[in-house]
Amino acid sequence: MGLHCVSNQGVFIDRNEVKVLEIYGYRGRDRELRQVTCFLREMRFLQVMKVEIDADDDNKKLQLINHLLALPIRSSKFQIQFFSTFNWFIWSYETDVCIVHKCLEESVG
Repeated sequence: MGLHCVSNQGVFIDRNEVKVLEIYGYRGRDRELRQVTCFLREMRFLQVMKVEIDADDDNKKLQLINHLLALPIRSSKFQIQFFSTFNWFIWSYETDVCIVHKCLEESVG
């Protein structure tokens, strides 16, 4: 099941059906943090949350990642995947391990 919302209007979805949540352009604003907290609390079957971090410097990216990792979760099998332009950071609560994947930009010539 996928959901893509491009407006500020509310959308109703059955929280028991959501297993993967993707968030794009996350900047750590208060409203965004409240929404993510609500998602984590209400979506009982959520397994993976993918978050695109929208920050220019590495310190800000790290700060946003740490704020999200500090939120309460429901399951040790839950995974948060962070990504920005060319990097993926996957955090597993089950093993307390962070895996970093660096993606190289391929030049087309």
